[in-house]
Amino acid sequence: MHRAVIDASGSVLVTENQITHALAMNEEALRSALEDVLGNDWDRELEQFRCVELDAISHSRAI
Repeated sequence: MHRAVIDASGSVLVTENQITHALAMNEEALRSALEDVLGNDWDRELEQFRCVELDAISHSRAI
């Protein structure tokens, strides 16, 4: 599960502590830490639900 603070437009707000922690790592770990903070894994998982065709939605509502 991913938890994050988001603003009114849906952007993830990253804290100073999260950035400081990530900057203390090597380059590869930094990239991974920033992806974790931003919730990129969760975003990729949810993308399939954002791309649902409108016909499929209409069909599921009809059932």
